[in-house]
Amino acid sequence: MKFGSDADEECTDYRTRFSMISSMETAVLGVTYYPSKNPSPVTEDTKGKKPPIFFGLGYLSYVKPYQVTIGSTVLEELLFTGRFYGGGLALGTKFGGGVNRPYIAINTQFGLGASRLTKDLTLNEVAPQDWLIGYLQGTLSVSFKWAPFKFKPTFLIVPSLEANGALFFFFETDRQEGEEFVTPNVNRDLMYTAKLYLIVTL
Repeated sequence: MKFGSDADEECTDYRTRFSMISSMETAVLGVTYYPSKNPSPVTEDTKGKKPPIFFGLGYLSYVKPYQVTIGSTVLEELLFTGRFYGGGLALGTKFGGGVNRPYIAINTQFGLGASRLTKDLTLNEVAPQDWLIGYLQGTLSVSFKWAPFKFKPTFLIVPSLEANGALFFFFETDRQEGEEFVTPNVNRDLMYTAKLYLIVTL
């Protein structure tokens, strides 16, 4: 594997002292369908038996320290500032909600991705000609609005847990008859957060 002249600026010898900043961004554009027959214009209706369904287009971008990894093979000598991008379809739904009831939201994206190692080199370029990078991203959120008192002003205590994961993988577009279908991992991440909100309604 050969790197351009900019490799020294965008990759690091793992044996030296260094610092990197990771970031992650997602964007979704779509519509939400509410199958409930309730004609109320209030979209936060929790009485319907069927949950709402979201669908649209999604985009994912994040930066992280990255060693080139394809399946179980790792390029251990260099640590890159890996930039991962993905675009495709987005789907989601949610269950429950309201006061003193749990709320669960599930959102996912899947489509084609890319991984940039340096300014002039992507992981897509060093892959075989008939191989592409796919991605799968998902978010699971669980929260609960608890109203400990029934008088005004109302205090709502809202604990919330969220897990967010992303998987990038190679897949072959021109597979021969009888050839095994394999999807070597390029990168996978799992992040989780715990939050506690206090909401006061007047």
